[in-house]
Amino acid sequence: MSRKIELNMKFVLKEYFNNKKSSIKIAEILNVSQDIVRARIKESGFNLRDSSQFNIGRTAWNKGKKMSNAHKKNMTTLWEKGHTPWNKGLSMNDTRVKNSINKMVKTRLKDGTYKCSEKRKKHMSIILSGRKKSPEHIEKVRLKSLGIKRSLETRKKLSKATLNYLQKHPERIDFLKKIRAKQIIPKKDTTIEVKIQKFLSLIHIEFFTHKYISGLTNSYQCDIFIPVQKGIPQKTIIEADGCYWHGCPICNHKPHKGLKERKIRDKIRTEELQENGFKVIRLWEHEIRPMTIKQFERKLVNGK
Repeated sequence: MSRKIELNMKFVLKEYFNNKKSSIKIAEILNVSQDIVRARIKESGFNLRDSSQFNIGRTAWNKGKKMSNAHKKNMTTLWEKGHTPWNKGLSMNDTRVKNSINKMVKTRLKDGTYKCSEKRKKHMSIILSGRKKSPEHIEKVRLKSLGIKRSLETRKKLSKATLNYLQKHPERIDFLKKIRAKQIIPKKDTTIEVKIQKFLSLIHIEFFTHKYISGLTNSYQCDIFIPVQKGIPQKTIIEADGCYWHGCPICNHKPHKGLKERKIRDKIRTEELQENGFKVIRLWEHEIRPMTIKQFERKLVNGK
C-alpha cells in the first residue's frame, strides 16, 4: 500500500497565492511532482489559480524582442520533428478539445481577432497554394464522411452558403465545371446502360461511356458516345433513359420532384446535340429490357 506524501500546506498556500509562485516552482523546492502540489491545493478546498488572471498586468519577458534567424530555424525544427501536440489522438468530442476551442473562440470574439484579416488570408493562400493532399489523407477523409446523415435544415444551410459563395466568386463556377467534367457520375452504370454496352461490344463497335459533351447550354456526360468508324458515318450519342426518372409517357409513373425541369433539359440537349452534328438515339428503359441484339442494330442504323 502506497504512503500518501504529506506537504507543509501553509508554505505551499503562501507561496502559491501570496508570492504567486507556480506549482512547478513549488514542486521543485519540495522535491515532489507538480501533480502532487496541485492535488494537495485542491484537497485543501482551494481552486487552482487561473493562468489568465495571474498574467493580468504582467509584461511578457519577450515583448518587443525579435527572434534571430537561427532561433526561428531551431523552433521550426523542434515543432516539426519529434514534437507531440497535446491533442494528438483526441477526437473533437473530447471534453479537453471542446473546452480549448470554446476558450479560444470566446477570447477571439472578445478582442475582435476571430475573423482572419485580409493580410492573414493572403498569407495562408500563398502557403497552401500548390499543396497536394496525399492519397492516404483523401481516403481517410472519404471514409470519415461515409454514413454521415445531415438533417434537412443543415443541407439547406450548406446549399445557401454555397450559392452565396458562388455569387461572390463567379470565377469558381468555371473551375467547378472543369472539375465536374473529369468526374464520372454515377460511379456504377445502370443495368440498361450495361446491356447497351454489351450489345456494342458484341457487334464490334467502339464506344466511350460518360464522355463529357461541352458547348451546350447544359454541358453534361452522355451515357454512351460512339465516334465515327466503319458502319457509323456520324458521331452518335445513345441515352438510356429510365422510365421513372425521365418521365416515360407509356409507363406513366407518378411524377417526381424536378421531372418537368428534366424533360425540358433533355429536349434542349437533344436539339443542341443535333445542331452540333450528333446523331442522338434515346431509348426508354421498357424498350431496352426485352430488346434483342438484332432489334438494337436496327435502332442503331435507323436512329429510332
